[in-house]
Amino acid sequence: MNQIRLQRWRYMATTVSPLHIGTGEDMSPLEYHIGNVLIVPDLDKIFSKYPEAVDRFSQNLAKVSSGDLAHTSLSSLLDRKILEDPQVWRYSMPAIRNSSARFDSLAKLKRELSRDQGKIRLATKSPDFRAYIPGTSLKGAFKTAWAYDQCLKTPRLLESVLAKLRENVSKPEKNTEQILMSSVFQAPAQARDAAYDIFRVLQIGDTQPRKADDVMILIAERVLSANINATDSAAPAGNASANYKPYWVFCEAIDEKQFFGGHLAIDEGLLNDSAACRVMGWSDTQRSLSVPNLCQAANRFAADLCEFEIEYFDSLQPNEKSYDTESVINFYLDMRDDLAEAPAGTCYLPLGHGSGWHKLTIGLLVEKRLPVAQFANLRQKTNLAPRHTHFVFPKSRKLVMDGERSACSPLGWLKLDFFVA
Repeated sequence: MNQIRLQRWRYMATTVSPLHIGTGEDMSPLEYHIGNVLIVPDLDKIFSKYPEAVDRFSQNLAKVSSGDLAHTSLSSLLDRKILEDPQVWRYSMPAIRNSSARFDSLAKLKRELSRDQGKIRLATKSPDFRAYIPGTSLKGAFKTAWAYDQCLKTPRLLESVLAKLRENVSKPEKNTEQILMSSVFQAPAQARDAAYDIFRVLQIGDTQPRKADDVMILIAERVLSANINATDSAAPAGNASANYKPYWVFCEAIDEKQFFGGHLAIDEGLLNDSAACRVMGWSDTQRSLSVPNLCQAANRFAADLCEFEIEYFDSLQPNEKSYDTESVINFYLDMRDDLAEAPAGTCYLPLGHGSGWHKLTIGLLVEKRLPVAQFANLRQKTNLAPRHTHFVFPKSRKLVMDGERSACSPLGWLKLDFFVA
């Protein structure tokens, strides 16, 4: 059974907007230095090259109370000239700069240090501090898009999901997940066993890593929260109020227009071998998994997400003194055009930080198909902003800023071009 026969593809991943796939850890001001770029030094290299700096570092650190560590900068413990020696750096990254708006994400970070907001969210990197895109993140994004597309293609499946959500159960998300797993990814008889998941035939490797200095950037992020009424009819454009939440978030990110190569393989032996098919029990629909069909599913999902985002931002009252999202709207309008013209073998995926509930689940379909009252009831049961069910969900967006109030793009959009290996 399963004579291994892999169909191999190469892919080129291009970041369409800044991409942050986090480690779950933050970097404190004691771990970086703000110069013309953000510098992440290696203390072992510093003390090896500048042994005289060891005593000064230890003495200065001993003077800092535990309460002051959060906003203590590395330059207060070590000579700036030492920190700005490239030979002792792990890596560095530039800021987002907008001269017309007099904005610089590094300068903004420096100002926020005085408010104890100087932490930077770390992005996934290799042990030698090279940036890459994890294959697991790509596979997860494809899996969401595939489930979304299958629900659209199979009305009975979508109705089964919605019917389960309508029931008065304490944890509807677990029941709907099992429906999706058994109908989209696994044989009904093996719905609880991940070994029977159709996506096991899909093997996506990490992208080739690239030097962080060449591809990464420091982004300053704000969260825009909008009060768009949840009604059965479409909300009138330009009527909803919005505001930024009163804090900034700083992240390491792969900059837009960066390229990463990688490989993908599909185990056609497991997918098409007759003996394997009997054991796995996959349906013809499940066995239709292929790179062209994955691209088609991803683009269908991305197109609906674009429309959802355009509708969200079009609903906001124009108010440049409080927020300026024109560039974000233009981003999604351009992507909508790109999706309409995307050639076979090209697709767009959302992933990483900023993707949110509607990009990481099939929740967009649920929100569209359930009546407002039923969707509000679901949100209360599943703790999805249960105190704000009279507003469209999600009511906030994480945006990359190039000004105090102006956003330049959303986060986490990627284009993939596939080539037969």
